Amino acid sequence: MREELLRALIEHAKKVGDYCPEHDSYLLFLIDNAVEELAIRKYPYSFQSEKKAKKAKESTLALLNRRVYEIAKWHFDFSGEEGAIAFSEGGSSVSFENAGTPESYFAGIVPESRIL
Repeated sequence: MREELLRALIEHAKKVGDYCPEHDSYLLFLIDNAVEELAIRKYPYSFQSEKKAKKAKESTLALLNRRVYEIAKWHFDFSGEEGAIAFSEGGSSVSFENAGTPESYFAGIVPESRIL
């Protein structure tokens, strides 16, 4: 599943003309971050142990793979070129460093609850 998402992100990067094979590790990093971000929202009580966290991430990847792709793609599209964290031109400035995932990507995700 992770490899399929990587291939999809590579295709997207090629379409926008911003891909070279050295980007693969960065694209995997974006995928892993998206999985973790969604897993924390979907399974908030699963990060109390490494085993539960791994299971939550696997479930997230299987159930929400399209959202994982969309979040990773969003971060790729809005990341700075060659690691830039900000730029200013013509009176406007853009910062990539604090750009979190928009809340709209988490719409409809209902957290799994626990009974104590």
